[in-house]
Amino acid sequence: MDRKAVVVGATGLVGDYVVQELLVQKEYSQVMVLDRRPLEITHPKLEQVLIDWETAAESSVRL
Repeated sequence: MDRKAVVVGATGLVGDYVVQELLVQKEYSQVMVLDRRPLEITHPKLEQVLIDWETAAESSVRL
């Protein structure tokens, strides 16, 4: 079964570890990261979405 994961706060200590573990797991086909800063890694399964949390709360965009 292909699983997809979403991680919020991946630049922190725990979030970084979680992302690294998800990327090596064969069960996960995609790992989406929602964060305010880009990660320093690249991976075919990794999709990064940069969000300004201050303006996201004010906008009409729903996450």
